[in-house]
Amino acid sequence: MYKQTFNANIENINLRKDTIDLDIKEIKYKIDKNKEEVSKALVKLEDKTKSMKDLKNNEVKTNNDLNLLLNKCNNIEKQIQNSKYSINDYKSKLNIYVEMENHYEGFNKGVKEVLKNKNLQGIQGALGQIIEVPSKFEKSIEAALGAYMQNIITNDEASAKFAINYLKKNNLGRVTFLPMNIIKSNKIDTRNIKVGTSFIGLASDLIKFDDKYRNIIENILGRTIIIDNIDNAIKFAKENNHKFKVVTLDGEILNPGGSLTGGSLRVSGNILSRKRLINEYREKIELLKVEIDKLYIEKKETDSNINITRENLKQISMDITNLDKEFIIENAEVNKFKEEIKSLKVSVDKLENEKDGLGSNLEYILEKSKLIKKDILSIDTKHDENKSQIEILTNELKEYSSLYEDDKLKFDNLNLNLVKHNQIYESIIRDIQRISKESKALEDKYLQIEKSLNDKAIETSKLEEDIVIEETEKISLNKQLIDNTRSLETKKLSKESLKEKLESLNKELKNIDRQYIDLKESLFKVEGKIDRLKSNKEDHINNLYEKYEITLDQAIQMKDDSLDVDKRYLENMRREIRNLGNVNLDSIKEYEHIKERHDFYSEQKKDLEQSIEVIEKLIYELEENMKKEFEINFNKINENFKFVYKRLFGGGHGELKILDKNNILESDIEITAQPPGKKMKNLNLLSGGEKALTAISILFSIILAKPTPFCILDEIEAPLDDANIFRFGEFLKELSKDTQFISVTHRRGTMEAADYIYGVTMQEKAISKVLSLKLKEAEEIVDII
Repeated sequence: MYKQTFNANIENINLRKDTIDLDIKEIKYKIDKNKEEVSKALVKLEDKTKSMKDLKNNEVKTNNDLNLLLNKCNNIEKQIQNSKYSINDYKSKLNIYVEMENHYEGFNKGVKEVLKNKNLQGIQGALGQIIEVPSKFEKSIEAALGAYMQNIITNDEASAKFAINYLKKNNLGRVTFLPMNIIKSNKIDTRNIKVGTSFIGLASDLIKFDDKYRNIIENILGRTIIIDNIDNAIKFAKENNHKFKVVTLDGEILNPGGSLTGGSLRVSGNILSRKRLINEYREKIELLKVEIDKLYIEKKETDSNINITRENLKQISMDITNLDKEFIIENAEVNKFKEEIKSLKVSVDKLENEKDGLGSNLEYILEKSKLIKKDILSIDTKHDENKSQIEILTNELKEYSSLYEDDKLKFDNLNLNLVKHNQIYESIIRDIQRISKESKALEDKYLQIEKSLNDKAIETSKLEEDIVIEETEKISLNKQLIDNTRSLETKKLSKESLKEKLESLNKELKNIDRQYIDLKESLFKVEGKIDRLKSNKEDHINNLYEKYEITLDQAIQMKDDSLDVDKRYLENMRREIRNLGNVNLDSIKEYEHIKERHDFYSEQKKDLEQSIEVIEKLIYELEENMKKEFEINFNKINENFKFVYKRLFGGGHGELKILDKNNILESDIEITAQPPGKKMKNLNLLSGGEKALTAISILFSIILAKPTPFCILDEIEAPLDDANIFRFGEFLKELSKDTQFISVTHRRGTMEAADYIYGVTMQEKAISKVLSLKLKEAEEIVDII
């Protein structure tokens, strides 16, 4: 029985050994098989690693392309905005010049009235309106034309007569008319001008005009030479003996006969340049509109490329995510095979060492396999959750992008309106200052002219008195000469009867002859003096007419005998007048024109002053409303501050005070804080943490008074300790019912109070990655674990 049992045991042991040998052989086969699978899996992992590297490089490149496209889009938007600003600037200038053109700005009153009256027949327009002058020649042509720019062109003399009657009837001033059927061309032939100095050309050839006005233009400008500078103009005038009118590009004039006119040139309301400027501004506006259209097309293309790039980036991110998932699965498979190999080797060792024993390690291998499968299932679940979270965040990003674009458009429109109103306000202020200066200068000039006229009248009256005295003296001398002549004749007749008295009378005769010679010399001198006085009288009469356009009779009527004139003072005044240069003969007309403009601008100034009063009243009302609103809201914030301060400090007292009640809007605000267990202190005496918590209390008080939909906090709680951080986080949670907060922080207490946490990590150099975590889901996962 025992032997049978022993044999049975031996047989069982041998059978077990054979079984173990077979198992070892089978396990070794499995090990070899698993090693092959591991090699294949490693090759796949290497391929996936290369693919992952390529995808990440592609992602970086696509990100760079997207940034370049976004920068390009922003630059295009800036160019569009700048072009719109330029268009508005040009439009405002264009409107000013169009308004000036429509109101005939720069023309005299009479000219304006004739041009405005559309019932007058045969009126072609003012000379300054019918010509187009290149900008290079504007100064020279304006100087050459002078008062001619105010002349009005008519079809014939009948039209001119009708217009003159209209001016007379309505007392609208004087205007010079140029009938087209009478005035003929007076143009010189430049080929006949034989001079060494070169010139630009005739004024009539350098401007553009309708051919029907040729006779008038050539009559006025056909004998005017345009030359580059005054030195060449003087040479040219000398070479042709001052026959022609010569005008330089800067507006100096050399008149026929040799007189020169020059100095600063006052622009007459931009009459010549207005049309050119209007056309230039219109062309610039059209060019900018075309440029804006091109920029919009380019922006549309860029936006399309941005969308395409974003889609590509999204696809690359999805590919990277999928590849990550595959990479995890492959790693899990490799690890599984390695674990199996390791386990099989252990089994072989155990089987070899334990051939006498029993047992198997199969359960361990199966258990390990189950764990690996659970890990894979867990990874798949997390991937699905991350994918759904990414889709939610993408939708939120699109919504915020749409809101941002709307707000940006509103901001651009408001900014544009602000720039436009600022430009209008600055233009009005400049016009007021310029008008005031011009008005003062004109009043001074008028007083000088009036004084000069009085002085000339006094001088003329003195000369007339001298002439009367010399005439009386001449008559007296003539009488004396006649008496002496009669006496001489009487003495000659009585010569024969008075021979005996000859000797005594010879002496007397010699004396009389000497007196006669002296009287003749005196008479000759008096006659010469009379001639000079007559010549001086004629010169003074001519000067009166040339300089003041008045006759001798008019000057006599203006004479005032009650005036006591100091001759030395008068001579000094004459010297000063000579130093002033030539008298402007058009000053009276210019005065009338400028006075008209002064009256017009005075009316505008009055309107502006009224507008300023209205605006100041409006500002006052706004300030009063602001004071009321500020006081109401300040009181709300102060009450909120008291409440929030106690909550965040766990007690104590805080208060806000306005230091200057009479000037609420500009007054300083005193912040008083009393932490629990301490005396009332000024804010400057608190510690850093207390100051920070007080500032946070004020911020939360303002948010409570007027909640904002969105708020970003950047490490404002950094100086706080843990106890205060906890109270800060709890209060922030309460505020988040009405306001959405984003807090940048490194403090754990703030993170614990948040609903979502976003972190930025850098797994590879220069490549950042955003990780997000919803705390509720994290807590649920932790609870499950």
